[in-house]
Amino acid sequence: MGWTHDTGHDPAYDHEGYPLSVLDDGTEVGYWSAEIGRRVTGWRAGCECGWRGGYFYSRTEWPSPDGGAPEEVDGYDTEAGIYAEWTRHLAEAVPTLAVHDAAERSAAARDELDRAVALARAAGTSWAAIGAAAGMSKQSAHERWASGTPADAPTTGRH
Repeated sequence: MGWTHDTGHDPAYDHEGYPLSVLDDGTEVGYWSAEIGRRVTGWRAGCECGWRGGYFYSRTEWPSPDGGAPEEVDGYDTEAGIYAEWTRHLAEAVPTLAVHDAAERSAAARDELDRAVALARAAGTSWAAIGAAAGMSKQSAHERWASGTPADAPTTGRH
């Protein structure tokens, strides 16, 4: 099982994370079989780029009947453990990922705001009330949304 950060930022696709099984002879494998399961002594985070996590999760401390990484170690559902270690690696390896993701959220928020203004106007709400709700003047709200195509005006602060 591997993880990718699937938000459309191409450099992130070079980094697929997964739990590595550490075997009794010290080798690390990124797959599981019944034979391997018997030999697993623990797990660490791994990435397709070659990066390896610094923390070793011992099977003695984290029992596993079949040698697969327990959920608490894997961490995907809880954003802890190996998954959390890999996401920290990803943030360091692809520093533009946070910028990309924030820009995506910002664009989605702008779209949501534009739809909310359109609904408010359709319900008969005044530009003064919309401006007050958006943290801007009546005039700025009108300039931004009256044509139905938002201008590049900021959505916060008084004008």
